[in-house]
Amino acid sequence: MSHLMESARTWWFNNEAGDFEIGGGPMRVTRGDVFVHGGPAQDLDGCDVCQWNEWMARLQEQPRSIEKHECSLSKELAVNDRCQRQGDDRWTNYHQDHSFAWVEGGRRPDLNAPHGALLLQDCASQYDWFKKRNCSAGLATFRQKLAYVGTGNPEARIKDTNWDEYDWAWHVNKGFIELLRRPPVPLVLYCHDAWRGNKQEVIDHYRPDVIFTPFPTLWRENFTFPDECEIRFTPAMQSPFFCNPNLDDTTKPWDLLVIGALGSDFYIPRRELNTQLETLPGRWRVEHSHELGSRRSRWMGPLDDGPHSYMNRWMDKLGKARYVIFGPCAERAAVMMLIKYYECLSSGAVPIMPAVKDMELLGLEPMVHYIPFSMVKDNNTALDHLLDHYGDYRYIAENAVAWWSENVHDLVFGTFERLVRDLTGERYPARLL
Repeated sequence: MSHLMESARTWWFNNEAGDFEIGGGPMRVTRGDVFVHGGPAQDLDGCDVCQWNEWMARLQEQPRSIEKHECSLSKELAVNDRCQRQGDDRWTNYHQDHSFAWVEGGRRPDLNAPHGALLLQDCASQYDWFKKRNCSAGLATFRQKLAYVGTGNPEARIKDTNWDEYDWAWHVNKGFIELLRRPPVPLVLYCHDAWRGNKQEVIDHYRPDVIFTPFPTLWRENFTFPDECEIRFTPAMQSPFFCNPNLDDTTKPWDLLVIGALGSDFYIPRRELNTQLETLPGRWRVEHSHELGSRRSRWMGPLDDGPHSYMNRWMDKLGKARYVIFGPCAERAAVMMLIKYYECLSSGAVPIMPAVKDMELLGLEPMVHYIPFSMVKDNNTALDHLLDHYGDYRYIAENAVAWWSENVHDLVFGTFERLVRDLTGERYPARLL
């Protein structure tokens, strides 16, 4: 491990006072800098010079050339590329790196922070995507949340593990999960989609301490849980790092942006909305964007304004519309408060969205923070009225952005921190920023 990595971890996880300084040099790093952009990159741990240059380029958000020196890493084009891509919004997937929080093996007694076993290898796609520099804002946010609360081992396995070295464990109820011996530490089971696989068996077998889910209504309606299992809500909300709300009407080229994937039978109501919009008066500037969002996990960049409009590029696109609309899902998916709800609320466009029960958990109110989709369903007269009176309804976009600004840190990071602190009996201090 490099001296840079060792000293940065000690400063961050032990809540050491003051800024982080390296060798008495002029560069000072604040806790806010590390919270947003991350720390030294773990995959550059073989060279202090390369690691320092890449970290500084990230923190300063400016391209930087690797200082000439002799090491195998400096000769790799990819390292220089990472430094040169800072400040370029086509490469936002390179602008954060929170891998400094990944500690393979057991707890580090010199670091005053909880250590988690990230049981990602038992659900292959999670492990495959976790370390890749893909364009999923959700995965980048998860890595940022993990570094905020403590250290974690992404190589942990249920089998052959000394559980005395861990404070808690994270597992994902995805696909067909092997039923192994339950880890003897507080266990969080993250539950997303409610279909495909042996999900009820996993719940029954592992009897987790906490079900952590963005869709509590979906899971409560379709599954049963042990009495001792607590269901906690974690909004499908991304880090504000990727958001740039736009309330400036002079920079909006579209009156209406229509979003949402269309391919699955779950999305039949959205296809019906598109049919409805064909008869909307032609004077309106309508833009459609129906790319499959899950592809972002497989795309390594660059970003663009077309089929690879992910991360900040996607949020910028939403903000270019006066109104943004998407239709409901069908069947069991109809109750899900998907990530696009939060994206629309933070965009600066007036959201027209299906109302779902989980909105009540967030204090979101119709005609205050969003316009209910039911108001315009099969009713182009009502939609035409909204488009024609944007000035009367833009307050909704302003309210939505204000709600997002006030709540985003607590909903993304606070909920996760409280989860881990509760599981570990608050044995470790909260992270200071």
